[in-house]
Amino acid sequence: MTHITKRMTQLGKVSRGLDRSHPEFKRQCIDKLARPLSKAINSVIDLEKEHEESCLRMAVARTIAIDAISMLEEKQDVKEIISVLVELIETLDGVEN
Repeated sequence: MTHITKRMTQLGKVSRGLDRSHPEFKRQCIDKLARPLSKAINSVIDLEKEHEESCLRMAVARTIAIDAISMLEEKQDVKEIISVLVELIETLDGVEN
């Protein structure tokens, strides 16, 4: 959450530096505003990547869980089922095989 708060603060600084109608308008040079804006943009890009990776991880975890349920229904070997469940936990933890 701190990450988001920092970026919102930086965007607020940019807003105050650009919006003349803003009550807290402070005239600033564009170069001073470029850095916080650049950081905020890069943060959004990083957050989008993290979101995509999380969505992919959840989709893979769902598939593994369905496989485990199928194995239980088919009464397969317990060791194989445990192996699949360990794989599920590793996927949820973000561990790559």
